[in-house]
Amino acid sequence: MKAYGNSFSIIRNNYLYEIPFFQRRYVWEEENWKELLDSLSDADDCPFLGSIILKENKDSEDNIFWTVIDGQQRLTTLSILMRACFDELTAIKNTERFRSEYDDEDPWSEEVRTPFNETTHIKDSNKNRHTKIRHSRIDHIDFEKVMNGDIKDSYENTDSEKTSKIISCYCFFRKALKEKGIDTVWIIWEYLTKRIGDRDENGKYLVIIELGNKENEQAIFDTVNTAGVRLTCSDTIKNTLFQRYIDVLRDSGVSSNNSQNKATKLYDDQWDSIFSSSQDSIAYWNKSRQVGRLYRDNIEILLHCIAVIKGFFDPAEKKMSDLPQCYKDYISALSYSDIEAFIKEINTYAKLYQDNFEEVESEALYYYDSEQYLSRIMHIVDVLEISTFLPYILYLLFQKEQGNQSDVKEHLLALERYLILHAICGESTKNYNKECIQLIKGTSIDVLLASCENINSERFKYGLYHMNSNKLATLLLFWIELYKRSVSNADLKKISYAFTLEHIMPQKWEQYWSVQVLPVYSENGEIEENEDLARRIRSDAVYQIGNMTLLTAKLNTSLRNYDFARKVNGEGRKRGMKALADCMITREIIELPAWKETDIISRTAKLSAYICKIWGLSFV
Repeated sequence: MKAYGNSFSIIRNNYLYEIPFFQRRYVWEEENWKELLDSLSDADDCPFLGSIILKENKDSEDNIFWTVIDGQQRLTTLSILMRACFDELTAIKNTERFRSEYDDEDPWSEEVRTPFNETTHIKDSNKNRHTKIRHSRIDHIDFEKVMNGDIKDSYENTDSEKTSKIISCYCFFRKALKEKGIDTVWIIWEYLTKRIGDRDENGKYLVIIELGNKENEQAIFDTVNTAGVRLTCSDTIKNTLFQRYIDVLRDSGVSSNNSQNKATKLYDDQWDSIFSSSQDSIAYWNKSRQVGRLYRDNIEILLHCIAVIKGFFDPAEKKMSDLPQCYKDYISALSYSDIEAFIKEINTYAKLYQDNFEEVESEALYYYDSEQYLSRIMHIVDVLEISTFLPYILYLLFQKEQGNQSDVKEHLLALERYLILHAICGESTKNYNKECIQLIKGTSIDVLLASCENINSERFKYGLYHMNSNKLATLLLFWIELYKRSVSNADLKKISYAFTLEHIMPQKWEQYWSVQVLPVYSENGEIEENEDLARRIRSDAVYQIGNMTLLTAKLNTSLRNYDFARKVNGEGRKRGMKALADCMITREIIELPAWKETDIISRTAKLSAYICKIWGLSFV
């Protein structure tokens, strides 16, 4: 490895610089362009622009080229800026003012045209001229247009909303340079073209890291904090996979061209076809979904799931930032055929993920059906915000796809029961990562349940009698509503998850439900005379699941704490529970003449029985 400071003029040599086809497209935005331009506009303050990592490669013994491992955004932007400066200086040269300043002296070839050509283009053995930076396929056409001057005269009329970032970058620089004026253009030109000697510290605004053909670029890349728009976790993993594939092919004796062609075909067939085949695909994989307290892109969640399934990433021991290194370590000893098989496996997992892991929308329609086991578990996982078991769910789907698993339904219904019991009984979730891996390795849900100390009939009853989680209460009541509709003659068996939770006896009960106004009934149905005990009984009753129901919209704030009759019927233009009672479980309540502790206890017992029927429990 060789590392040194230099300027952009480092590429004024007779080499090609290849940006691998699998690297992400050009992504810099106007804020990045402006920052770069401002940095290079000061003649007295040389900026530092970051690092560029290059790896030496050979097509043959005589044909050496550099692969751009990191820094393509920077190299691309500096090249476009140089083209913009050249075109701006050319436009100035053709003015009367320029010609009168230089009279008969023409410094153009030496000061402008020669360094431009040496920096941006190269001639092959047949004297054909090519751009020196061989861009990735995604941006190749637009980069060639800019560097070959195909849009230099039309930059002011380009529709920025319809052009690529490559062309937008050029248009931005042309307009900005015109505003800055000729003196600033010459300052920038000096930065871009000045050759830097070993002893000349002024102007070394880039750190160039050159790696030999056998050196491990990922180890270097991981330690360099580059400027600009950083690679995502999935970008790094993709680059690692395909660069390693190419390297292993070359090491096995496959020529450089054949290695590239073979890798390109694999990329097209197995990666690009699923992750970048359309704008919809790109949007789907880039879409974030909540994972615990954080948000992760779908592609990052997928790659995490695969790593857990394959056993080279332990979420209990590793952080998400460790994921790229774990992929690198996993494939480090694989043959090219093994890497190829692994990439094809990722493709299969990705299709299953995309087909089955749609994020639950509140407007989605649900109905009670055990055959809809996948939508059921995904709804519960999303509502409870438990992403830990996604690898296990994906693993089951993959095994079914491969013909190795016939009882996916039973496994997922068992997982559903496991998660519901954990939530109701208040069992700790700290072992979920470990338990997910155990399930993938073949441990049964029943074995895991047997090891849960707090999952028993006492904790189950306590959880339903002390329901402090509105999220869980809403979920349970929703599935009870679905179940009741499925076993009745209800006209509408499909409903959406778009209800609000309402405490029938209000949480703030003191004003309209005080123990002096409304007697408190103990569990045996007798009026409690002791005021302190009565207040404690009423406060506890409020948080039983039997005191909760679902409404289609929130009650008016002023109605929530009213007495039962006004809360049900409303007041004036304020709609009460009766107007928002689309659920069977709510209509059963509003027909009652009053609402007291014994009603709550009785309803809690009934709802507990429904929960046991739905999830196959034997606690009541």
